[in-house]
Amino acid sequence: MSGWRTFRPVLNPELCNGCWLCFANCPEGAITIKPDGKPAIYYPHCKGCLDCVEVCPTDAMTVQRETEAATNG
Repeated sequence: MSGWRTFRPVLNPELCNGCWLCFANCPEGAITIKPDGKPAIYYPHCKGCLDCVEVCPTDAMTVQRETEAATNG
């Protein structure tokens, strides 16, 4: 669990349309594109700004409290 990030983005790949807006808008480079064209979040680089959640047109990116992430994986 991170000591400095309160919230983190979580991707539902089934809702993702592959537009890459999350990738393009991540200021930390924490989102990469997998070979299947879907994004993947690299949490060690994610600062929890949630810009990716704001720009996602399909609501594939949601917000999870960091303490829930530690409990739920």
